[in-house]
Amino acid sequence: MSDNPFHAPQSYAPISPPPVGQGESGEAPLWFTLAAVFSMVIGVLGFLSNCLGAGGLIVMMAIARVDPDSPIANNPAQSGPVMAVNILFMLLALPIAVGLFACSLGVLNRKTWGLRGLIWFSLLGCIFVIARLAVAIPVQILSVEEVQTAQGIPEEMATFLFVAGLIFNVVVTAALAVFYFYNYKYFQRDEIRRLFVS
Repeated sequence: MSDNPFHAPQSYAPISPPPVGQGESGEAPLWFTLAAVFSMVIGVLGFLSNCLGAGGLIVMMAIARVDPDSPIANNPAQSGPVMAVNILFMLLALPIAVGLFACSLGVLNRKTWGLRGLIWFSLLGCIFVIARLAVAIPVQILSVEEVQTAQGIPEEMATFLFVAGLIFNVVVTAALAVFYFYNYKYFQRDEIRRLFVS
């Protein structure tokens, strides 16, 4: 203790942490908002694209049933293993898309359930896009010659379309996988968790 009678005693009380739900400044980092919005957009686009894809498959199956000799009915790209793979991944993609959208809304509203959900759906999305590419490439390779023969596409054009589609799929898959995995790690940070309420 100081000998000076006019010296105020020094306080050693601990500094209180910021209230839960407000964080240190009450404002979320820029990437916090961008990641949630991008995840929401990806969820909406994924849902719409899979719904359109499912509708297209239903129409093609209906046409093939009505006219078995139509080019659609005899298109190897829309039958057999390719059709089965498309249906499987559509069924898997729909809940992931809906989950991303719903949990992104929760994250933007600072809800803990949204945070937990977005973490896990980001991990599932990363695994899903890699698995889809790993399965789609062999199926595409096996069917490219049959598609070329059925549609009468020149060999050079068929090769170009195959390579271009492959590069596009790899680039998109890599970008989505990096985005999903980064979000999976990012939203587990302590400074991010402090922004949330239950």
